[in-house]
Amino acid sequence: MQIPKRILPAIVFSQFAGTALWFAGNAIIGDSQQYSAIIALSVPRKLVGSGLILVNSIGFAITILSLWFVNQFIDVIDYNLLFLILAIGPIAGLFSMKPLLTTKATINNLN
Repeated sequence: MQIPKRILPAIVFSQFAGTALWFAGNAIIGDSQQYSAIIALSVPRKLVGSGLILVNSIGFAITILSLWFVNQFIDVIDYNLLFLILAIGPIAGLFSMKPLLTTKATINNLN
């Protein structure tokens, strides 16, 4: 039995795609639960569902816009600098969420 010549690229591509999806899925799931918990503890109980939907929608919109923006400069700027530009968003998000962790209402909800 002769193995087709195109089978090796198909196997390599499927392994790469599967690994990339697994890694991306685990990275997203890991921090999504933390953000959802902070949001659920920070809003009134009646508005938890709306708050989660709103924050997820805003997050997806920001992701799409930032990736589109960075893609416009892919031929002009070095890749390392582009990744540093993308890192500004998560860093700014961490600093902006710090007050949520120190408010008495959030701390009381954790207990």
